[in-house]
Amino acid sequence: MQAFKTWGENLISPLINPAKFDFWAQQLGTTHAWGRCFARVISVVSQSPDTKTLTLKANRNWQGFVAGQHCNVTASIAGRNITRSYSISSDPIDGRHIQITIRREAGGLMSEHLCNDIEAGDRLELGRPFGDMLLPTPMPEHLLLLAAGSGITPMISQIRTLARNGMPSAVTLMYWEKTNTDFNFAHELRSIALNHPNFEVHLITTREQNEESVSGRISHELLSKMPNISHVDQAFACGSSGFVEAAASICKHRKLPLLSEAFTPSQAQTSNTEITQHDVYLRRSKIHLRLSNQLPLLEQLESAGVSVPFGCRQGICNTCTCTRISGATVDDFSGGVDNEPSQIIKLCVSRAAANIELDL
Repeated sequence: MQAFKTWGENLISPLINPAKFDFWAQQLGTTHAWGRCFARVISVVSQSPDTKTLTLKANRNWQGFVAGQHCNVTASIAGRNITRSYSISSDPIDGRHIQITIRREAGGLMSEHLCNDIEAGDRLELGRPFGDMLLPTPMPEHLLLLAAGSGITPMISQIRTLARNGMPSAVTLMYWEKTNTDFNFAHELRSIALNHPNFEVHLITTREQNEESVSGRISHELLSKMPNISHVDQAFACGSSGFVEAAASICKHRKLPLLSEAFTPSQAQTSNTEITQHDVYLRRSKIHLRLSNQLPLLEQLESAGVSVPFGCRQGICNTCTCTRISGATVDDFSGGVDNEPSQIIKLCVSRAAANIELDL
């Protein structure tokens, strides 16, 4: 059947304008599309007081994902298409049925829409999956997962995948939330632990005493209390930038390999803390701006009324990339200055280090 569909598409594709086809598909509210991936909301389930899981059925343009990856999600809000990046929380085996789990952030346009307003039957658009925090091949003998808050979402996908495969390695999950009511997937995690003796789950609170008598923020002392922690071969960490930085320090002290992702931007590392202003020219828009070296280009462009597509705002999803035609920028992650002409930069994690020209 798929071969017949492909043959049919090849036959009629010279007669179709894919962009127009997808535009009218979007206007008609269908999930059918020539190239874009639209998905229908199948269900909306509360995970905790401020978190919802959306189950989506994507159209046939969905090419699948690997446990631990994210994708950009686009929704129409008040007549505008808004895009944000979310981790996929389901098992990849589910095919075109995927889940995203969203925590409501006060004032967050997208998160409030997805948690408060979205209903079964609504339609969203999905981008290509991305992300490098993937399960190793071959798997280590003992994997340590460190999750804080929304950092559990990529890890629950990985845990579900490992459970489906019989939990081939020892896995220890340490999962932090503020209070007991904030934990997501707690019942499922405990059930997996009951069915797989080599999977340990530790639910840790930071603002109240936990029923498991484990509480407190991530620290050397807290990790030392965990059984078999000395046998860990590989660690993953996902959470806020402060949590990930603390995890990185602990893993470095223990000489433990770490793969990590943060869902909030880290503090900028700049080579020069002196406050300066630089001329920024947008070639296609023919706009001249005067921008500071203290804030990311994306943030300042938005403040100046320049609309730029973005997703994660963390330098992960590549939605806000553009070509820096000339000049120099500082990378927020490394603190390095790049002045090579015609280089692609990520506006959300780049700052002006000199007068620059952008292909915008």
